[in-house]
Amino acid sequence: MFRLQELFETCLFNYDWLYTKICGCSLEAVIEDFTKAMKFLDNKHQKELSLVKNCLLLGGRNIKQNASMLGPQLVARLLPETFNPNIGFLLRQCDTRGPNNNALVPAYHCLHTPGGSLKFSMEGNSFSVFDIRLSKDGRYLFSISNQIITWDMKSGSEVKRVSPGIEGLLMAMDLSQDSRNVSVFKPTTVAELLALPLVVGRDGFIVFSAFSCVSYSYDMEETERKSFSEDDMHVHDIRIISRNFSYVVWWSGIDTDPRMKMTSKTLTNISTVYFHSVYCMSQAYDKIYCCRGK
Repeated sequence: MFRLQELFETCLFNYDWLYTKICGCSLEAVIEDFTKAMKFLDNKHQKELSLVKNCLLLGGRNIKQNASMLGPQLVARLLPETFNPNIGFLLRQCDTRGPNNNALVPAYHCLHTPGGSLKFSMEGNSFSVFDIRLSKDGRYLFSISNQIITWDMKSGSEVKRVSPGIEGLLMAMDLSQDSRNVSVFKPTTVAELLALPLVVGRDGFIVFSAFSCVSYSYDMEETERKSFSEDDMHVHDIRIISRNFSYVVWWSGIDTDPRMKMTSKTLTNISTVYFHSVYCMSQAYDKIYCCRGK
């Protein structure tokens, strides 16, 4: 018991130790320390460890940008929990030693306390987020605005950031069944919705607009940029259902011209269906319902 309390007072609930390790190693390393401690310690100490760990996750973006925000984040989120002895010990240090790094010391409980419905605060998009999608295995979250950002759902940290270099905001997205492919969309006019799919392959990924595509390596280096056209039609929608099946819907791009067509691709075949105005795919993606007449 003595050594356990020593662990708490000198490491896990010690402001100086937390601040120094975040500066010298990383916030993720500190969070991992709490994760390991929770695995080996009994339920008596789980609540306090969990509260501090989740506080670090919630305030992770601010603390990563500036480690001196550790004290303000802990105090602003954990003030209602000072009746827990180790948390009270930690917050008193934030009050007395924290100002050496940051004079901002909250006087009230003003940030979300861990343990509620909020698990992560993922802040990183430069503009408003227009759409998000969760991968099928629950490991990653994708968000889009003017960029595509991939988030790790375990830690809440940013994994990848892609800037397609195509004018406009990305407004919506869709994931393939295996979560290896992402399609994103942007409007070029009020009446026109064009697809900008991010197609992930073995060597990198490709982003499409109505008239061009950009290829990237996994190091986020642009490898190719080219323009294309298809019978003077624009890309209206792209869906990657699996690695073996995908389709592209083309539209004339003119409000008064309802011409459309779909090009579908499998491992062994490419086929095209011509129609107009509107279409709908079956849930299994094996049938298309569309207008074929005049």
